[in-house]
Amino acid sequence: MKSYCFQKLGLDSYAVEAYSGVAAKNVNGITIHSFLKIPPKPQYFRDLNGSPIARIAAENNSKKAFSCTDDMANGLSNVLYLALNSRIMLRKNLNVSMGLVNGALGTITDIIYAKGCRPPQLPLFVIVQFDDHDGFEALDGNVPIRASQADWYVSRSHCTRAQFPLS
Repeated sequence: MKSYCFQKLGLDSYAVEAYSGVAAKNVNGITIHSFLKIPPKPQYFRDLNGSPIARIAAENNSKKAFSCTDDMANGLSNVLYLALNSRIMLRKNLNVSMGLVNGALGTITDIIYAKGCRPPQLPLFVIVQFDDHDGFEALDGNVPIRASQADWYVSRSHCTRAQFPLS
């Protein structure tokens, strides 16, 4: 629908949308989304089975931190899309002796939020069943993952990002 509108308006060479749903280009100071009155994307999407997919936004301490790449933030993404039963990869060594290392693969079995919270806020835990890890007996072999924080400097500005070390 949007691409059809853009072509009819002659904006096809200007209309670019970031995957996050934020208008990446504007014409004469007006974003494509505001010009066409396109509402922001919902915080929940649905997978092919109708299960919700949560859009999880990182917590950045500044606009400068938000604009930095995942690599600058030690692999922490600005946005994650998480769903029950989705496959994930751990992007940080959490406990080497237990096999919870960068590159470990697993499946999300639960996403736990604080009371009154929901996407795009960070959950308290993402519960994962790792392929090559026995997990915790009390959690039926699952492992609770907490958000990690990265700290770095850009032009003498201290930047932080909190997000789950998953992809």
